[in-house]
Amino acid sequence: MNLLKKALDYMERIIAIKKQLGVLFKHGKDELLTEYDIDVIDDILSVYDGQGKSFHYDKNNVLSQSVQETLFNEKRTIIENCLFGVDLNSKAVAICQLRLWIELLKNAYYKNEVMETLPNIDINIKSGNSLINKLNFAIGSKIGQGGVELEKNTQKLINQYKKLVAAYRGVSDKSVKAEIRKNIESIKANLHSIYNQISFSVNKNMEIVFDYGSDSSIYRDAFEWAIEFPELLDEKGVFTGFDCIIGNPPYGLLNKKQNQNTSISVAPELLDYYKTSKVYEWAKGGVLNIYRMFICRCFSLLKNDGHCCLIFPLAFMGDATNSKIRQFVMENTQVDFIEAFPERDIESKRVFKEVKMSVCILGATKRKVWIVNTFSDKFF
Repeated sequence: MNLLKKALDYMERIIAIKKQLGVLFKHGKDELLTEYDIDVIDDILSVYDGQGKSFHYDKNNVLSQSVQETLFNEKRTIIENCLFGVDLNSKAVAICQLRLWIELLKNAYYKNEVMETLPNIDINIKSGNSLINKLNFAIGSKIGQGGVELEKNTQKLINQYKKLVAAYRGVSDKSVKAEIRKNIESIKANLHSIYNQISFSVNKNMEIVFDYGSDSSIYRDAFEWAIEFPELLDEKGVFTGFDCIIGNPPYGLLNKKQNQNTSISVAPELLDYYKTSKVYEWAKGGVLNIYRMFICRCFSLLKNDGHCCLIFPLAFMGDATNSKIRQFVMENTQVDFIEAFPERDIESKRVFKEVKMSVCILGATKRKVWIVNTFSDKFF
């Protein structure tokens, strides 16, 4: 939730920056918003006039109505098109969805004496195990192997999928909303069926690229990145990746025998999957720590030149068991910065006051690096 708050803070800063750059237009008009200044003060979006008087919404005032509509729709655009989230905990997902609605509610407005309907932004925040997926991200690029007809059908489904998701966001009628949900699930099932037709593929070295056929229980909570967010699929169904990912992954050794109160327990077959998956090859070293797998996962989800910012244990910077994941980061990303917070005992120097742990924050860009990685590092 701390990172969700930070994402919302950035959203407000984007609105303020647009105003400062002179590119913030009034909603639905070819007219710049010039009557008010916008800034972020103490992490709160502040709107005020030339005399420093704070903005207050008045539905009977034309200018006030225009400002409120602009703020609402700027936030709505960012939330609908730029914020996507996945969490294994369904309660955390529900809280996140509620928090986003509350953010929009701050700038809700009336139209013809009726409050504007809040969009269904819940479709952007989903529940699942983001570390497990049955479908390889590249599976969309293999559809052509099934023939022209299969490729056309898939493209048609993808287009329908995108239109349904867009329509879902603006629907207020519960029965219509349920029908759209039903149609979305039907399309996803059809896509799974199509991928099942190209269920097994090997590369030129006869190594398995993906195998759709397994029905193992480890896939029970699998999150299929290749399907779940149609905004990330091109017209052929190929997963394109995120522009930016921020995260606060869980920390903990998997199934550690000593000090089990600091261990994360997973089913034996799931642990075997993590240990044998090529996706997490770079996460190995000593007892497997789950945060290292999240580093691998985040960069696999990014498009080339995409940006990632993660907070995780300070052990990443020097512990011997982290040598492989450090090598992965240094060879596959341009490290923009690492900020270290080694102090555990002085509360004011912790990132999160309630968490007594030495951590670091990594900011990096996904790209192959052929020269020595240089970056700024700060210690607090």
